[in-house]
Amino acid sequence: MYSQCLQESLHFQVLWMRIRDVETQEILWESQEDMTFSEIEQRVEIPVTCGGIIREIKFSSFKTIPWFCMEQKLVFKGKDLNKWSFESSHSGEKTVTAMEIVRIPVDILSGEISMVTKFTVKDYIISINKLRFFRK
Repeated sequence: MYSQCLQESLHFQVLWMRIRDVETQEILWESQEDMTFSEIEQRVEIPVTCGGIIREIKFSSFKTIPWFCMEQKLVFKGKDLNKWSFESSHSGEKTVTAMEIVRIPVDILSGEISMVTKFTVKDYIISINKLRFFRK
């Protein structure tokens, strides 16, 4: 259940997201707008030479958020491949990097793999966004 009122009262915001090449650290994709609640699925193109990616996300809130959770799922053809979560009480700005996100051969990327990142407080969703990966 999405709670815009809760998200606004906590002053929660996803400031940016980045996808980097795991070996070269080169930025392959970076959000160009507020990603707090993006209805639009973002298209991310990964070069064939890339051996894996790192996802970085920076978010902030002005108030302490008890029971805060960030959950990320990697989905292939509708099935969960990988699930990663981060839980804490949170306030201020925080950058979270997940190192083990994609170690899948780039040649199979054709829009079948997506990454869904959801921020929750207890059972309430305060932010959700989705990236879909394609071969460049």
